[in-house]
Amino acid sequence: MDSWGRRSAGVASLTLQSLGLLLLAFQNPPAVVASAVLTGLGNGLGSGLLMTLGADLAPQGPGQGAFIAVYRLLFTSLDFITPAFLGILTTASSLEVAELTTGAIGLLGVVWLLLCVPETLQTPAGAKSSTESSSSCSNSSSSSSSTDTAKQEAAGQQV
Repeated sequence: MDSWGRRSAGVASLTLQSLGLLLLAFQNPPAVVASAVLTGLGNGLGSGLLMTLGADLAPQGPGQGAFIAVYRLLFTSLDFITPAFLGILTTASSLEVAELTTGAIGLLGVVWLLLCVPETLQTPAGAKSSTESSSSCSNSSSSSSSTDTAKQEAAGQQV
């Protein structure tokens, strides 16, 4: 993550895992092996990404611990919600449909990462980065918080 940035690491991780899940629909030994390799590689690339994003999103100050606790509760709850969802989907349709649906949801996650997660990779001063772009989904970027601080100072409010 530190070498490529959070968005790049997340996109690589989620793409590999999604493709691995999509391969399971073929249900033959080479597809299962390829799926295991892709999902394992993707899982390794994204290791710690959710916790890092949670720390990035957490407000500074006294509410930081509570924010991280609720954030972790929400994404950890997916550990029991996801199997239930897949079980219901598999019962209602088939295993192939569940695998394809899960892979498609993962690819939608890739689109969300590209659109909503700002790149965190820092480049040396004066150098332009090809990965540098802003997020179209975030209202709370660092530039807006510094603008808000400047507005509060101009209005005479204590910051």
